[in-house]
Amino acid sequence: MLLVSRITTFKAGIQTGLGLAMEFHSLVNELLDVEVGLYVGGAGYPGGTFIYSAVAENMSHAQGEDAKLLASKKYLDLTEKAAALAVAPTETKLRAIVSMAPETPSEISVGSTVSILSARIRSGKAAEAMKFGVDVTAYVNQGANIPVGFTRNVAGDPSEVTWLGIAENAATLDQALTWEATDAGYQQRYASASEFFVEGSAHRGFITRVA
Repeated sequence: MLLVSRITTFKAGIQTGLGLAMEFHSLVNELLDVEVGLYVGGAGYPGGTFIYSAVAENMSHAQGEDAKLLASKKYLDLTEKAAALAVAPTETKLRAIVSMAPETPSEISVGSTVSILSARIRSGKAAEAMKFGVDVTAYVNQGANIPVGFTRNVAGDPSEVTWLGIAENAATLDQALTWEATDAGYQQRYASASEFFVEGSAHRGFITRVA
């Protein structure tokens, strides 16, 4: 399974950016056979960042859905409008889902916040890093109160892996962050991560589903 995300940061005000993002969201859900969620970037993202996200079965499925968008003049016209207001070209991320919690919801509800923690694997440490990633994900899913998934990049930097935790509300997210900061087993694993990942490459951000 692939997690497909498109990231756009608008230089326009939040009202203009959100209005355009909602217009995109409505259109792509009308054109595609997969559900596309719209998220707004919070801490860790530049202001005016919006993320469209969907799950595809594989690359063929993702490319087939893309073809439907490219065949729509309305969609292409909207991309031209968005380009004039964007800080930079839209970035598409393709992440293969390596592992996830059994209780991961099939649909992330509006209002939920997703914690996105990424890091780059050290050269020559791919196998060990992937095993570490799966082990840490399993540990967190046993102890934290939110489902967490682990992914690897299919497009972009091939050394990047990402953990995504889904919190239904702010209180649930606070509980999960407190668990991370106080659980000895998690802290031990976090401290050993430098053996497998490039120091200083970790980045964490939070996005909230708005539609």
